[in-house]
Amino acid sequence: MTLLAILLIVVGAGISLFATSLIIRPAGWARVTGEILGTSSSAPSYAPHRGASFRYTSGDGTEHTVWSPEGTDTGAAVGQPVQVRYDPKNPAQARVGTSLPQVFILIALGDALIVAGILILVL
Repeated sequence: MTLLAILLIVVGAGISLFATSLIIRPAGWARVTGEILGTSSSAPSYAPHRGASFRYTSGDGTEHTVWSPEGTDTGAAVGQPVQVRYDPKNPAQARVGTSLPQVFILIALGDALIVAGILILVL
């Protein structure tokens, strides 16, 4: 049981840290609103994300079109606005921002696993 508890704590911490990194990473990147131009049809129906091409305008007024393999969640449609994060030093480096509800669900799941592991250790 101790091994299971430790495993739950470690996995939960990993999930929580990963989800937190989606909010704060990458540091120094700018946020703008962009538009989805197309999505990949090759992703299986159960996949949480599918590749997408999107367009956005950087801070200097230049329009950029970018493809990202983890582009957007499967509910997104062509023409829909999305939050885009991009590197101001290299605007070709961009990705669709992760929605906060998805991040908070991951953090809650990770925290629940940590609490379950602690309860197994204590009880």
